[in-house]
Amino acid sequence: MPRPQVIQIVISRWLRCRFLAKNSAKFKDWGDLDKAGVTVAATLGTTQGKQVKAYFPNAEHKIVGAPARDFQEVLAGWADAHITSNVEANKLIVKYPQMMIVPVSAPKSPTPMLLPHIAHAGRDADFVTTQARTLNLRLQELSRLLANSDANDLQGLSLGDCGFPISFAWLDAFAAVPGFELEWPAGLLAYRSRIEAHSAVAAELQAYTPAMIRWLESMGV
Repeated sequence: MPRPQVIQIVISRWLRCRFLAKNSAKFKDWGDLDKAGVTVAATLGTTQGKQVKAYFPNAEHKIVGAPARDFQEVLAGWADAHITSNVEANKLIVKYPQMMIVPVSAPKSPTPMLLPHIAHAGRDADFVTTQARTLNLRLQELSRLLANSDANDLQGLSLGDCGFPISFAWLDAFAAVPGFELEWPAGLLAYRSRIEAHSAVAAELQAYTPAMIRWLESMGV
């Protein structure tokens, strides 16, 4: 008998839900999983471990702890479905070719925790101001660290440089939000200019930044 194929169903921009292919006609959307007699698994200590109870209050919940994993429960037939992160779901597709991703009618939890506080519909001015103040302190700290390192003496890029261009791009995008006012130290601006002048970084930002802006606009920011 051939091994049952496992399907992943997209339930948000950040989560994936999988179930066995033999149940693909049974599970088409959120409501199909939120029923008595359906068991949905998640991993203990993760965001999904909490969300599974909120999203599927009428289903049975199987919360597993390390070294066991939630997707193993589904593969073994001990759970009907499980939810996990977007990143892991895509990795598991590669590792387990019998897995597929299938979309549901509407996403849930489509935004990171920060965005609901800065999106136009529910902007929290105090939250935005507090976060900007904290980020300004971090920018000052980073500038001091750079001043005491040889980062600005390097001609190329180091591994430590790689994450900063995208982080800086996100800070620029949020700077358009009223109250989100950042103060860039001169030393940090010099460092930023150096790494962004590198051809690989420039190409990355040219592709990444427009997509990031479109996504933020779709989130109401």
